[in-house]
Amino acid sequence: GGGPGGGAGAPTSSSPHAAPMLGDVGKTSVTGADSRTGNSFPVGENIYGPFEAGFSAAQDNILNALGCSSGKGYVVGGIDTATAEQMVAADCGVTLPRTEGNNYISLLDECGGHTADYHFHEKMTCLYEGRSTGHSTKVGATNGNQPIYGKWEDTAAQKLPVLDACGGHWGRTPQSPGTDVYHYHVQDKPPFTVGCFGPNDDGSLVTVA
Repeated sequence: GGGPGGGAGAPTSSSPHAAPMLGDVGKTSVTGADSRTGNSFPVGENIYGPFEAGFSAAQDNILNALGCSSGKGYVVGGIDTATAEQMVAADCGVTLPRTEGNNYISLLDECGGHTADYHFHEKMTCLYEGRSTGHSTKVGATNGNQPIYGKWEDTAAQKLPVLDACGGHWGRTPQSPGTDVYHYHVQDKPPFTVGCFGPNDDGSLVTVA
């Protein structure tokens, strides 16, 4: 869910460091596939911010497929996908995500994206898992061409990176093994990918203090 730009409860800002919470923040740069379903993902899929546009009667077909009765599962826009899904589940009295037979039932698929006009919000595991034992491989780039990597700083050690408020940090990457560069990592919690466009103008990491 979520269209381009703001609206639907998404905050707005005139800061050049502000990233859209609802809509496009970047694009993927690698192909991938869902190992269970075989669904493939080409280069250039949209990466969206964390917010959903909301669910109303216009989305009853989507909600019914999740197991909701008519009139149930309505959620206002401007809420991150993970929280929105649990709000839908609670209102509808169902478990999300869940598997029924060979069907994975969730607001997002197992790779972290959804809809016919496909876009990622979370995870993007299908684009990097199993491709490195060290620093996760690159999965995409922001609209400003800053690199986005999978979640791990060190895959074999299961070490997560320490990130700033935008979801990025300075460090070495597979594309820049000899020089520290500012880059993003996918996260398990909001904003999932890009919370804002860092670093600060002086090169320092972004804080919320």
